[in-house]
Amino acid sequence: MTPADINAALAVRNVQPLYGYSSGAPTKFRSTIHAASTRIYYLEDHEIDLDQLINAPLPPLPLDVAFTAHWLAIDGVQPAIVQNPTPADLRELSSSSSSTSPNAIMAANAAQSQLQQQSAVLISSNNPDQATINGDVLVKHVLSKELQLYHDKITEAVLDADDKVSALAIDSLQNDPGIQPLLPYFVQFMTQKVFTFI
Repeated sequence: MTPADINAALAVRNVQPLYGYSSGAPTKFRSTIHAASTRIYYLEDHEIDLDQLINAPLPPLPLDVAFTAHWLAIDGVQPAIVQNPTPADLRELSSSSSSTSPNAIMAANAAQSQLQQQSAVLISSNNPDQATINGDVLVKHVLSKELQLYHDKITEAVLDADDKVSALAIDSLQNDPGIQPLLPYFVQFMTQKVFTFI
């Protein structure tokens, strides 16, 4: 029996075949006669000399990872992660790009807009009550229509006079992992209602 036989049997049963065990060469069997005059078949093994194995050169090291992937920009905003340039790097890029090539001009414009966005975020973190700067929204949220509808229904259900409806809404808030993008909106809603009812 060979690995190809096992793979064929697995394919008949709609099971994914085994990988890494197939052999390109046909299997060679040898036979020997046992003391009780019965013929025994065994696989022919290649003998390995331990001296050659010990003195053989080591295999080459595997290559390092040559590329990585990450998002450069999400909805036009570059996230502050390790792979992306820091604001200081962007300032250096914009100051050192005195070339008039189109790529250099585009890079300088992108760096300048990135600096403006990051400075707006820094200003907003210093002043949490300030939601806009020069009429521009600091954080751009993109919510699907389903999430917007879910938010509207939950806020209505929480304020409903029927305790069963509000209990179901609160239970949905506790157990639904897909509402993470709505979390800031629910927190804002709850704080507004707490201040309203106090």
